[in-house]
Amino acid sequence: MPLPVRSLPVIQNWDCHSCSDCCRSYAVEVTVEERDRIVNQNWDAEPDLKGVPIFTTEADGITLAHRDGACVLLGPDNRCRIHAKFGAAAKPLACRVYPLVLVPTGDHWRVGLRYSCPSVAKNEGRPMSAHAKDAAGYAAELETRAGVKDLPPPPLEGTQTVPWPDLSRFVAAFVKLLANEAKPMERKLRRLLLLTSQLRILTYEKVTGNRLTELVNVLAEATEEDVPAAADVPPPGWVGRMVFRQLASVHARVDRGPDAGTMPTGGWLRRMRAGYRFAVGTGRVPRVNSLLPPEIRFDVGEQFAGSLPAEAEQLFLRYFRTKLESMQFAGPINFHLPFWAGLDSLILVFPMTLWLARLLTTTERPRAVAIREALRVIDNSYGYNALVRRKLPGNLR
Repeated sequence: MPLPVRSLPVIQNWDCHSCSDCCRSYAVEVTVEERDRIVNQNWDAEPDLKGVPIFTTEADGITLAHRDGACVLLGPDNRCRIHAKFGAAAKPLACRVYPLVLVPTGDHWRVGLRYSCPSVAKNEGRPMSAHAKDAAGYAAELETRAGVKDLPPPPLEGTQTVPWPDLSRFVAAFVKLLANEAKPMERKLRRLLLLTSQLRILTYEKVTGNRLTELVNVLAEATEEDVPAAADVPPPGWVGRMVFRQLASVHARVDRGPDAGTMPTGGWLRRMRAGYRFAVGTGRVPRVNSLLPPEIRFDVGEQFAGSLPAEAEQLFLRYFRTKLESMQFAGPINFHLPFWAGLDSLILVFPMTLWLARLLTTTERPRAVAIREALRVIDNSYGYNALVRRKLPGNLR
């Protein structure tokens, strides 16, 4: 009996709108069985594909080849040729799953989303409940491929672990804290950091189940009065800003697709100069993605831009609830990070997005749109679903 899907992003809508962004941005890894199935579809008989390599074989796997900046099987109408001719089920699993992220959590699956998909970021389409049947089918296939039953929960930190149900209790308390729409997201995230700073110094051998829920809720209530006002938070020092810019530069970099920057083809010397500029934070920002205006300077990214637009507040609420409820932020789905470290990395998405959004804001791209586009870029680092890769069991455990 396959593991059931028990958690979908209930506040999020999505449907594919054939923008083809994913077909241009990612090299899709396929299994040997998927390669053979595509070979048998006889694409060489198509006049514009005759003699064109469909696959790229490298030491770590087989991927669908790219031509003219897109998957070789993307048609001129921005539709997948496989999907158009043989139906969705004939496509590689990685293509069918996107932008869903299936997360095994003990005795069930949770579903996250990749906000790098424009339709996800815009909240366009049907409620995610409409995709429940598809998600269950993908989960069953991934389970067969990856063998995820009895997968242990990620540690909280070091060697300390709690069972999957207790991780869910932490997550439920965090989501409740963020759900208060009367408070700005910036304050709620600082409150969450304060709460987790208290939780991570405790041990939980004798605190589990309902007792754990009570403990977390009591500490969460106490943080309401203890979190300082934004005006009382001291600015980061020079070292903090330098480390932050280095981190933000990695997340802001886009190597392929419509938003690809110029840095990947700039040579090692140019990349070293760009890294130095990110370290010192002066002068023009290297174009690590093509959304950046050509002459934008670092000081723009450190200027306060005011309160968030209501549209951006809602975007961040959907984003953080989806990431938390799916548990996509820790364990094998996010580079095997422990629970607390994964949560820290997730919260860092917020300042990195706002930093990049300040650089992207133009007359033609107002702030709310710039924040949405910046989040798409930053979230790419959270997007790669390890379960659809070829070498799975060893990577997961």
